[in-house]
Amino acid sequence: MLEIDIRSTVLLTGFLCGIFAISGFFFAKKAIKHEGLFHLAAGDLLISSGFFLVSLRHVISDEMSIIISNTCFHLGIILNHKGALLYSDRAGRKIFFAIYLLLAIQFYTTITVHDVGLRIIILSGIVSIQFMLMLFSLTRKTPIISKKCDIYLAYIVGVLSLFFIFRAYQTTIGPNIDSFMDAGLIHSFTAILFLLFVIFKSFIYLNSVIEQFVQELSHSARVDELTQLYNRRGLGEQAKREINKVVRHSQPLSLVICDIDKFKLINDEYGHDIGDKALILFSSLIKQNTRNVDICARLGGDEFVIIFPNTNIENTVMIIEKIRKACSEMIIDHSSQLAMTTSFGISSYHDKMSFEELVKEADQALYESKRLGRNRIGIFSKDDKQSD
Repeated sequence: MLEIDIRSTVLLTGFLCGIFAISGFFFAKKAIKHEGLFHLAAGDLLISSGFFLVSLRHVISDEMSIIISNTCFHLGIILNHKGALLYSDRAGRKIFFAIYLLLAIQFYTTITVHDVGLRIIILSGIVSIQFMLMLFSLTRKTPIISKKCDIYLAYIVGVLSLFFIFRAYQTTIGPNIDSFMDAGLIHSFTAILFLLFVIFKSFIYLNSVIEQFVQELSHSARVDELTQLYNRRGLGEQAKREINKVVRHSQPLSLVICDIDKFKLINDEYGHDIGDKALILFSSLIKQNTRNVDICARLGGDEFVIIFPNTNIENTVMIIEKIRKACSEMIIDHSSQLAMTTSFGISSYHDKMSFEELVKEADQALYESKRLGRNRIGIFSKDDKQSD
């Protein structure tokens, strides 16, 4: 029969868990905006400490190698549970009352029960329940969409919960255990499973943070930082998709180019802070008066583009007139009573035109609206193209 030296196994497990815990602290420091990572690392450090203390059984006092080591294990699981909930922004306050009660039972059992086998059975049952509660927390339905890391971790803690039930059962039907260091293969395997838990969980959260970082980079590459509208790159990608829809389904599509009248004068006379405030207020006004399917973008400076899928010229004019009127009534700076107006140019898709051609026609309509006095809406017509 295969035998594994428990002391060597738990010592190696404690060492490797400690390395992952220290790495976790450094990672948590770098990814500070991701809550829960510090708790996960602290939990791993406690698990590591527990294994180090177990490896010193019969070398140090029983209070250290039994009572404190078991407490470290259970606190480590609790901190991992707490960290997982914090990372996924899940509530779990009520369930922790049960967990802390289990911790008190564990502490009492460790002090009062001197029979090694019975202590293993009771503590295995408590650990199994802790992992079951963790599984419940990670899989229960909430308004928050479960992250992939929740699902992966749920599989791991589910396996661990079943293993500790099996360990308690095997201890019940097995021979008496005089010393934990001679307990047998299944108890050595407990340390290996804890190590695998720490390793797999570390990689799960590392992968999750990296995925979120990549998504944030992708978002920042396509979204204007000041206004939170699409930038030129994001607009180009979305426009291509919408024009493909128009070609396939023969739906109407309108495009609007607009800018703030005499924006340079606002910047020069009132400063760039007021200019930025004007851009933010105008972009908010656009978002408030458009649908989720509409594509709103800032091309640069004070120039904005709005694409209205499945919308004809008449309906587009109604929406833009509402925005124009609201903008003309808006006060940018109350101390100076500074107001602003905006001009618009509208074009509609026709004759298998490209996105660039659609923008050019809207730009011509915008130029005409400014030529006629600003604070108005220009609509592209073939006459504009001919005069151009």
